[in-house]
Amino acid sequence: MLEIHQAEGRRPLDDAADLFAHWTDLTNAERTNHWLAVLAENARLL
Repeated sequence: MLEIHQAEGRRPLDDAADLFAHWTDLTNAERTNHWLAVLAENARLL
């Protein structure tokens, strides 16, 4: 079992900018991008 808690933080959009091109508030986009990176890292570890 893997339990993942949401991590607070921001990550520059860089390569993911296309995913968030339609977002008007990029602060939330940076937070979501950070969360996606945390999930991807946990999936890699699993």
